Amino acid sequence: MFRRHFLTYLALSTMAIAQPLLDLYGKNTTVFSAAKLSPLEVLVFLLLVVLAPATVCVGLDRFSALFGPKVNEATRLCLLSGLSLLFGLAVARWLDVNRNIPSIAIGCLFAVVVPFAFDKSKPVREWSRWLSLLTVAVLGSAVIALQPVLLESNGPKSDAVIGNKEFTVLQVVFDEFPLYPLLGNDGQINAERFPGFAELANGATWYRNSVTKSNFTHQAVPALLSSSVPAEEGGPFLSEYPKNIFTLFAGATEVGGIEPVTSLCPHSVCGGKAGAIASFSLNRLTTFLRDAAYVYGQRVFPPVLRK
Repeated sequence: MFRRHFLTYLALSTMAIAQPLLDLYGKNTTVFSAAKLSPLEVLVFLLLVVLAPATVCVGLDRFSALFGPKVNEATRLCLLSGLSLLFGLAVARWLDVNRNIPSIAIGCLFAVVVPFAFDKSKPVREWSRWLSLLTVAVLGSAVIALQPVLLESNGPKSDAVIGNKEFTVLQVVFDEFPLYPLLGNDGQINAERFPGFAELANGATWYRNSVTKSNFTHQAVPALLSSSVPAEEGGPFLSEYPKNIFTLFAGATEVGGIEPVTSLCPHSVCGGKAGAIASFSLNRLTTFLRDAAYVYGQRVFPPVLRK
């Protein structure tokens, strides 16, 4: 009995919670790179989003059974109503209903109709369990979209040779740092306000007309580090840009990289632990789940709740 109810909870929670959230994250994989989640943490995140709501619901369902069948049935209908409310709000956002009253009205309609139909109609109950197959599709789509995050490698081997290792090369990328605030009226670096940049410009070759290939960090930085045109889709991951400055010098000299947004340097090159694919940080995952809860609210809730 509880197994069948779990399938119903799973179907509703998938449509109400997992699909809106994972669809958004699947199209914005850079968020996982910026959060620096390991593949294991990403996998745990996916499983929690998909399975945790239904598991909590069936746990409450079983607990309420201790107080008798009437309490159990009322609890079950309340749980179905809550998930149906979220599902209705998600449908309202999908229909681009961005006003409070219509959005809440759609959510309340789902919250009343779905539990009522479940309670009165056996075909609806059977149909709700078969809908749990959507979970497989949603989770599978997310795994496919997040392959660059879940699958790690050390990148291709390079035959680069360093002639003189006595010199240290430091490359710094200033993200979203426009040129014009540094300039004076003559078009040169304002030495009075920015003496450090002026000294750097005087002792270096300044390619002042050089611009990045994209306005977006997750495309512009990989283009700089890999000397390639960034893809319109995809994220800043090693699998997307296997030949980059980190893999070029890997094994030829000591390489250290700090990437706040991108993830192009293999763990074996930039000082990561061997077997980082299995590393796990509860604090990092908890922070990401908290942020995901805010994202879900912005994705699904009506304006009055999003504020």
